[in-house]
Amino acid sequence: MNAPNFVRNVLPPIVPFVVVTVATEFAVRQGWVPSFLVPAPSSVVLSMFRDWPELWRATLNTANASLIGFGMSVIIGSLVAIALSSAAWVQRAFYPYAVFFQTVPIIAIAPLLVIWFGWDRTVVASAFIVSIFPVIANTLTGLLSTDPALRDLFPEVARGALENLLERCRSVYRRRSRWLVHTLRWTRPGTVWATDFTTPPALIDGVYPRLLLVRDLASGRQLLGLPCPGESAGLVVAALRFLF
Repeated sequence: MNAPNFVRNVLPPIVPFVVVTVATEFAVRQGWVPSFLVPAPSSVVLSMFRDWPELWRATLNTANASLIGFGMSVIIGSLVAIALSSAAWVQRAFYPYAVFFQTVPIIAIAPLLVIWFGWDRTVVASAFIVSIFPVIANTLTGLLSTDPALRDLFPEVARGALENLLERCRSVYRRRSRWLVHTLRWTRPGTVWATDFTTPPALIDGVYPRLLLVRDLASGRQLLGLPCPGESAGLVVAALRFLF
């Protein structure tokens, strides 16, 4: 990685991390913040090395439970999304409940999870509850993203095949409907002017409903912005004579 890419992509997130770490270490060592509330970063690093075996076992247990919960949410959430996408009335009837249960904070039902599933399965249940709604929402969005006209014309074709067919049709259309675009450029200011009327968002001074604009195309400068009561050739001629 060259220096410009490092400065642009890697350095920005490193700087606040270093600043916050140093500030936290300094604040704890000066006694401004109790160490039992915010431990010093150096103490955290020392604890990681000192208690590494125990922390590693706990990390593996938590990761294993989280992966199990996420896997369950993928399977059940995908099935629920397929059921919701089967009919509009099913989606209207049951999707609001999925949204409602997502708004319930996990900390509020954590004691119930411990009672219902036991201490060992609480992490699995928590991971499942946290991840199932995003799975349902994103899977449902993907299932409903197919063009309804294609679904009506090809009800037996899989969604992926329809998406592929639509993309191929668009590619062929873009290739056959390609236009050669020429751009006109003026390099000498004062050679060509663009003149047109436009409608302002509101009446100018409460009186004028139109605005005559004159712009030099080479320099991009706005030469005139004249409020006017209407559009007329005589008004344009008078404005151009004023500019000349």
